[in-house]
Amino acid sequence: SFWEESDGSIWFANGGKMDPGVGLVRYKNGKFSTYGKDRGLTDTNIQAVFKDRENNIWLGTGKGLNRMRKSVIKTLSVKEGLTDTEVYPIYKDSQDRIWVGTAKGLNIYQNGKFEPVNFVQEGKPYSEVAIWKNNQMSVQSLLEDSNGKMWVGLAGGIYIAENGKGKMLEVSEGYMTLDILEDKKGNIWAATNKGILLFKDYKLKKTYTVKDGLPNDFMDIVYQDSRGDLWFGGFGGLSKFENDRFINYTKEQGLTGNYVRTIYEDAEGTFWIGTYDEGMSRFKDGKFVNYRMKDGLYNNGVFAIEEDDHEHFWISSNGGIYRIRRQELNDFADGKITRINSIGYSKRDGMLNSECNGGRQPASYKDEEGHIWFPTQDGIAVVDPKGEQYNFLPPSVIIESATVERKRVDIRNGLTIEPGQKNIEIKFTGISLVKSSQIKFRYKLEGHDANWIDADTQRTAYYSHLPPGTYQFRVKAVNSDGIWNEEGASLNLELKPYFYQTGWFYLVCGVFGFLALLVIWKTSVYRYEAREKRLAQLVDKKTEELRLANEELQHLANSDGLTGISNRRRFEDFLANEWKRARRASSEISMILIDIDHFKLFNDTYGHLEGDECLRKVAGALKETVHRPTDLVARFGGEEFAIVLGGTDAKGAMTIAREVFSNIIKLQIPHNRSETFGYLTVSIGVATTFAKNEMTEVELIKAADQALYQAKENGRNQIVAKNILQPTTHEIPDAEKEYAEII
Repeated sequence: SFWEESDGSIWFANGGKMDPGVGLVRYKNGKFSTYGKDRGLTDTNIQAVFKDRENNIWLGTGKGLNRMRKSVIKTLSVKEGLTDTEVYPIYKDSQDRIWVGTAKGLNIYQNGKFEPVNFVQEGKPYSEVAIWKNNQMSVQSLLEDSNGKMWVGLAGGIYIAENGKGKMLEVSEGYMTLDILEDKKGNIWAATNKGILLFKDYKLKKTYTVKDGLPNDFMDIVYQDSRGDLWFGGFGGLSKFENDRFINYTKEQGLTGNYVRTIYEDAEGTFWIGTYDEGMSRFKDGKFVNYRMKDGLYNNGVFAIEEDDHEHFWISSNGGIYRIRRQELNDFADGKITRINSIGYSKRDGMLNSECNGGRQPASYKDEEGHIWFPTQDGIAVVDPKGEQYNFLPPSVIIESATVERKRVDIRNGLTIEPGQKNIEIKFTGISLVKSSQIKFRYKLEGHDANWIDADTQRTAYYSHLPPGTYQFRVKAVNSDGIWNEEGASLNLELKPYFYQTGWFYLVCGVFGFLALLVIWKTSVYRYEAREKRLAQLVDKKTEELRLANEELQHLANSDGLTGISNRRRFEDFLANEWKRARRASSEISMILIDIDHFKLFNDTYGHLEGDECLRKVAGALKETVHRPTDLVARFGGEEFAIVLGGTDAKGAMTIAREVFSNIIKLQIPHNRSETFGYLTVSIGVATTFAKNEMTEVELIKAADQALYQAKENGRNQIVAKNILQPTTHEIPDAEKEYAEII
């Protein structure tokens, strides 16, 4: 088989007749290149080739199915000569050499490979240079000044080098230097953890700290705009240096967050300010407009911003790299749209590690070919914006299934719901084989919802206590490039009434009521009071019966039928109430998500009856862990459980999580087919935050879910905690930082 791509290249597939180490051959510009197992193929004997409507190439081999799609990202790491995987600043000098600083040294990228950089301190042997102890150093920032000298910002000072020799600026020792800039007047500015250092002729001229008006001494970035004005960013927000004084901008002035990681000025003179984990701000005409995940941002981290030739922003974060159209951001700011669309890239797209590094400058680099370089925790991710293949096909939308009172029902002819059935769950999906995890949805129950509900990537809709009547459930989806399937899919619903909710019943009741009044009017006065008394007694009895029935229904509605603990509906109500209470009290709130490891294998091995008994035992162990009225144990869905801990900080949440973990292990439930351990184990995700006005409880759920996902990615049978507390203007204690614990 062979096919042609849009770039003019011709591809040939090996059907087993060529070199057994070759699966694919590419011919382009008169040259051949080969692809085998080293490029990811499961087998080089390719028997079938298919190109789908979204330009994915599917290869059927003797050892499985392979999908091939043009990669936007390539990586450079230790295989290419880097001294360490943890990369910080990337800088191009006047000789077209690319300097890369890592946690363990400095490298130069030239002619397609990295070479380590070793300087010799003037007047001292190499071995006596303290900053090169054990031939390692943590490089934080880089700058080549107008004299051709290289300034190297370190974790403990500034090193100035030229022609392989250099020296340490003694006045900078003890300073973590995170950014260095030469202004248009030839002054050198250094952003450090102890304020701003100003150098002239390689001598320290002045130090600026909070005493001089800075909002915080810990500064990450110094930036000079097109007008020559200087801007600084760090833990205290954004600062403009004007007339030898600082004009500060924080959340009080409208900035999205106070930990500024990057500053970018576009061609129109608009400023874009990125923060550590609170989104991005546009600063134009003296006003801020903010963008966060709830507005469509892929990640709240904005470490570096670069713009490609098509006015797309490419942004690095601790969750990957993502792109957004600049015009779309402006349209959101002008009120023309209510949500932005951003496309994320992670390990699935070729990155060795999805966590990018920022706060050490420069945190990005755009080369002459338009490629954008970002430092990560495992080398450099090089993005080729021109190689991106845009997906202009909307995803197909399908309503997959529905459950009523936790029982799956047939929906081929619509959904009919009997009287008294109040809990409805509708599952739907969108089909696209390009970034399918980033498909987003909107749904609406015609006859009930006034507006469309943004579900983001959630693929389930929940309804309860709907009044009798007919409805139509509609759902539509958008792919990662913002192309909507407006037609979507729909499902008709009919909720049948009780007999006493029908019109004829009201009519009959009216007739009998009239006759009863007539009889009462005709009876003697002496019997009137007795009849009234008996009627009152009857009403009291019926009222009590209805009250008891309602209590039973409420209990059934809030309890999980299998485990006896609270169900998903009770969980959502309880979390919403605890969130409001925590917001009023300005207190912390925590959540724990527990997922039974390899539960499908457990069911397949021991049967569903044993699986149900296992779920009941796990639920019982969880109930023994929490006792306060501000805590709740609930079945989150399937083999997942959730614990809400009101008024609980990160340390307290970890204590509960460890106790849960220990109680599950103590159950000693055999699981012979577990890929983790011989007994039943769980993976746990923990999240803690302060309930703030601009947040919702959904963000706490997402954070716990992300931690749980990381626990499973790390190999299961462990606890991962994610603290999403607001960074403050003081140094954050270790206990408040995000951490993971493997048990």
